[in-house]
Amino acid sequence: MPTKSGSKPTQIVIIGGGVAGSEAGTYLGQRATRPLEVIEIECEPSRRYGGWGFQPFPDGVCTNLATRKMYLGRDPAEIFTWCDDPEARAHWPAELRALELHPDRPFPRALVQEYVRWRRSRVDNPLVRYRDVTGEAMEVQLHAETGRVAVTLRGGARVEGDRVIMASGSIAVKVPPYLEHLRAHPRVIVDPLTRDGHRRREALPRDARVLILGTGLTGEEQADLLGKRGHSRLTILSRHGYRHYAYRREQQNAPLSLARPPAFLRAETPEEFDLCLREFYARYLSAGHSPEDILAAIRPYWDELRAELGGCYKTAERLRRFRRSLAVNSIGASWEVTESLRAAEAEGRLSVARGFITEVEERDGEFVVTIGEDPERGPTHEARFDHIINAIGRTIIRHPLWDGLLRRGLAKKHAGIGIRVSERGQLIDAQGGASERIWVVGMARAGDHTLRHGFLGNTAFNVPQVRAHLYETIDALLAGA
Repeated sequence: MPTKSGSKPTQIVIIGGGVAGSEAGTYLGQRATRPLEVIEIECEPSRRYGGWGFQPFPDGVCTNLATRKMYLGRDPAEIFTWCDDPEARAHWPAELRALELHPDRPFPRALVQEYVRWRRSRVDNPLVRYRDVTGEAMEVQLHAETGRVAVTLRGGARVEGDRVIMASGSIAVKVPPYLEHLRAHPRVIVDPLTRDGHRRREALPRDARVLILGTGLTGEEQADLLGKRGHSRLTILSRHGYRHYAYRREQQNAPLSLARPPAFLRAETPEEFDLCLREFYARYLSAGHSPEDILAAIRPYWDELRAELGGCYKTAERLRRFRRSLAVNSIGASWEVTESLRAAEAEGRLSVARGFITEVEERDGEFVVTIGEDPERGPTHEARFDHIINAIGRTIIRHPLWDGLLRRGLAKKHAGIGIRVSERGQLIDAQGGASERIWVVGMARAGDHTLRHGFLGNTAFNVPQVRAHLYETIDALLAGA
């Protein structure tokens, strides 16, 4: 398809239409200086511009980050331009149009999709054309003779291009083994982050005994939503009892830089290591820094940290402890949800339990859940519930699309979480080579964020994480396209 200039455009296929994929397409449109056709593949049209994490329902739920942290692009002030644009506000959900967004308070989740769509609407580049394809990408193949890339969709259709941007983490909901036989049960919500899950949660009887699996952001949000509807027999279950930290109501960034490596590197024993690590976090938290500010300050020392731990006592254990601190301290819950749950606990409407589920049986119209302190042995007890919500979380790169790339050696896992990429964002193959034709943005780079990029930790997906790597990756792609 020739462009207005008459020359054949370079074709770039983007797999995934959430925030990462949509913003990749937008930035391509902003930066292209030669003819370009952007082909965007998304299996769920309603999730374009938002993905699974930023769906426009329910309207009253906020993200865990302040408005000032949710900007896209290179200009931090642009999001406030959008907030004040009457024409843009006309597209907001009706109940939010009169809302006055505060720079330091959480950004409504229902507005993320509108914001990302607005950024796309401002692309005005005659060299760029967009084409939407609805379908589920199942396989990516490289043609050595033509230098082209082919994407096969479920059903057999093929989409070809010169480059592919993998913007799909192929995120599937985690279903624990003890819940597998109840996947289709009408009183079990396997995936609450779908319209069906949302509808079914809203229909739960207010006097029902509800078990919510997982104390992460999803689990806490489900408890908060039910609590606001008048539910008073709620239980959240966590295997280890970990709870994410809570943001302050006013989220102000306080940039932090460390003049020297963290003191916990010099610890002599695991116990001292844990103590120093706790003191390290506590010192900077009390000074007003958020955990992601602290982790951003640690990241320049990551290689040195690994080298130091590489020659000390119980290396693997210490690295595991440090990475666990990343997972817990890099994901914060919103102030509103945290305060709501604290009140519910104090009033007895919500209980937070700790333990490992070994079995779930349906008896006499209720679920009998066997819970123990240890996943393999030790005493157990039974608890009874009417409904179960699975909020354990989601997995990434668990999909035939990624399975094929890994099986053929075109991709390699990174940190056991995501996919290895080069410093520029190219897919790394099994031999360590960087692809010039397959590039990666978004959630699939979770392991990469542990080591190099982003400011929100190793598994939490959010706008700052995308912002940290996407623009440099697209600039590098355009330079070689």
